[in-house]
Amino acid sequence: MKLLLSLATKWGDVLDLKNLKVHHLSGAMTNEFYRISWPTEKENVSRVLVRLYGEGLDRFFSRDEEIRTFECLSNKGQGPKLLGQFANGRIEEFIHARVCPISD
Repeated sequence: MKLLLSLATKWGDVLDLKNLKVHHLSGAMTNEFYRISWPTEKENVSRVLVRLYGEGLDRFFSRDEEIRTFECLSNKGQGPKLLGQFANGRIEEFIHARVCPISD
């Protein structure tokens, strides 16, 4: 929550905690995802995606490597922006899109 408040302040958004909306997004296999939205002075609503890492998965791959790859793709415009990191997750730009089902 502190990181989210810090980012909102940095962006110049007015973040009133009583207007903060948290929506759990389903469909993830290993992580937990939440869309966080709040009203702002500049736009109607600001949104971010909060990703909480699944437990024990860092045994299979390096989180540092994952972040470097994520940042590289983001910097080339091939994915959402990395807005912040914390011990067990990160905050990303929210991109409204459809989740691809297994049949795709």
